[in-house]
Amino acid sequence: MKKKEPTPADKLRQIADDLLCAIAENEDNVKYMMEAYGVEKKRLDEYYAPKIATFEADRDDAVKHLVSLMKKGKTEIFRDGDLVYLKNGSLIYSLSHPVAFPRSHDPVIAALERLGFKDEVKVKKSLDKDAIEKWTDEQLALVGLTRKEVEEFKYDLKKEQS
Repeated sequence: MKKKEPTPADKLRQIADDLLCAIAENEDNVKYMMEAYGVEKKRLDEYYAPKIATFEADRDDAVKHLVSLMKKGKTEIFRDGDLVYLKNGSLIYSLSHPVAFPRSHDPVIAALERLGFKDEVKVKKSLDKDAIEKWTDEQLALVGLTRKEVEEFKYDLKKEQS
């Protein structure tokens, strides 16, 4: 009996079937690797998460103490200026006077519109805080706003510890 010669369609179908097999094998490999990754990730998370949390808590505690120290010793620490260079970093002090906006902007918006300050009112009837921040204290008083004093204490670590 004579063997039937494959048609061009048969050849294309065989190539397609081989590709389907390769896709299925790779899908199985991806699934297996994702499962293995999940197991390893869980193990690593269980090992490292508590250690990281401890370091973060210690860091946050040190930051809290540093800011408290800067607040309490502001006069002494910053007597020579707002930037103090230390061996392991810098201490930074700044004093700003941002506008103290009320929770409801409606009365301020009404005052702005009444006084003709249309550019400081956004179309959606919200305050343009950036524009109002630039106002003088006298202008702020016209619409019932004042500045509040805000002290800020920061730090900056050197890239390499000595």
